[in-house]
Parts: sequence; structure tokens; C-alpha cells
Amino acid sequence: MRTLLLAASLLLSCSSGPMGRADCDYLGERCHAAGSGANATATQRECHDKAHEGWTNAECVSNKSRCEAVCPASGDGGH
Repeated sequence: MRTLLLAASLLLSCSSGPMGRADCDYLGERCHAAGSGANATATQRECHDKAHEGWTNAECVSNKSRCEAVCPASGDGGH
């Protein structure tokens, strides 16, 4: 039982670390130009800011289509 708990703990810590935020990294990059500009909408700012810091990867997945709709795919990504 102890081994199972240790394995689950390691899995959770790995999935919430930097390597487990691929969807957040994608949204942060995609929304960088739109979300950090002077004319950014509240949704664009939220998508950019929360993807970089604030949302878990699961939250980024659930907000992905909404953020993709307000953040243009073209652009240099800004980072």
C-alpha cells in the first residue's frame, strides 16, 4: 500500500510540474501578442495571463477552445 501511495504521489507531482503544462504553454504562447497588447480584451488577457500562471493544465485544456477563438493563430508568439 505504501508503494502505491508513493507512486501516486510521484505521478501527481510530475503531472503538475513544468513538463505537465504543455497545453498552458501552448495557450500562453498563442495568446501572448493578443493578450499583452494595449487593445487586448479581458478574455485575451485572461487566456494569456492564466495560461502562464494560474491555471492547471486541466484548466488550460478546458479553456483551450475559448482561448483559441479570441487569440489569433498567426504571430511570433512573443517569447
